[in-house]
Amino acid sequence: MIDIALKNMWQRKTRTGLTVIAISVCIMLFLVLSTATSAMDQMFTDSQAKLVGQMYVKTPSTQAGGALEFPPVSSSMTMEKADQLMRVSGIDAGRSSPLLLVPQAPSLFQSGPPQVIAVGIEPGHEKAYYGDARIDSASGSLHLGDNDVILGAYAAGTHYKANVGDQITVQNRNMTVIGIAQPTGSILVDGMVLVPLSTAQEIFNRPGVSTVLLAAPSEDKVDSVAATVKTQFPELEVMTQKDVAETLNNMASMTHTFMGMINLTMLVVAGVVTLMVMFMSVSERTKEFGMLRAIGASRLKILMMVMEESIIVCLIGSFIGVLISFVVMKLMFGAAFASVDVILRAIIFMTVIGIIAGLIPAYRSAKIQPLEAIRYE
Repeated sequence: MIDIALKNMWQRKTRTGLTVIAISVCIMLFLVLSTATSAMDQMFTDSQAKLVGQMYVKTPSTQAGGALEFPPVSSSMTMEKADQLMRVSGIDAGRSSPLLLVPQAPSLFQSGPPQVIAVGIEPGHEKAYYGDARIDSASGSLHLGDNDVILGAYAAGTHYKANVGDQITVQNRNMTVIGIAQPTGSILVDGMVLVPLSTAQEIFNRPGVSTVLLAAPSEDKVDSVAATVKTQFPELEVMTQKDVAETLNNMASMTHTFMGMINLTMLVVAGVVTLMVMFMSVSERTKEFGMLRAIGASRLKILMMVMEESIIVCLIGSFIGVLISFVVMKLMFGAAFASVDVILRAIIFMTVIGIIAGLIPAYRSAKIQPLEAIRYE
């Protein structure tokens, strides 16, 4: 019966093509959103790992809507306050630094961190921000000069499309790329545009800083250092790794809900489109089914033929959707990536929808009486 199903699809090329397109778009959106969500989860996990032993001290922000914000781009404090924080006893001064954070590219999802962020940092303290990330450089020296910049992998490859030694423009200021970090998976490092603090304050016309990054000598000293900061500076907020993890998890939860609703809508749309097409197809082929019954085709064979047609359409749409999703992800994220698990899940979901969408019209067609169907016009 597969040959008959294929022949019928070919005879109704326009309708079949439109159905395949609708299913392809749904599968593409499902894969892109699912992959983006998985990548976001991994990015947040990697970002948290980079914060071991560190904390961000910031001012309460009215722009953040009362919720914790990370990175704390809407925070603002004076250099005097930042200098006082840098003199708190018990911190590792070499791994601490005031930071000026200025977003350069918006987040990919609601309430998320910026894709690219300019980071003003005191020269000599660069590793306080990017940690153990490997940096590709021409000279081996990674100390920032007034017009030097170190880029994260995403900032270099997608936003600026720059290589080591290239000139880029940051807020109308020409700067030389002296280093590019290899991909880390961390939102802090991959999207960074690291410049000297004085340069950032000048080009962005911000005399103060956004936050102060403080590092404890060891992970078990974080709570005691945080308690000291809270005691000496009660007007400020201290974000430890635990606080950042909670903030990132809240961001992830909101994004999961949003993307989950879109995915569910896509699956429902694909199912409704397939169901409507199969109903119309069965209605137009009543006489054909009657003829098949008259020459000896069983109800089961007719049922299977309709089901096969539905499944074939869904599989073709799924395959095309997978290919389109790779192109879209290449354009959006700079790389085509999707786990085999997510791809198989999408295809299985679509196949199940095809089966469900074909059940009702298939059952209806199998009940057709030969004489009644032959008289049907």
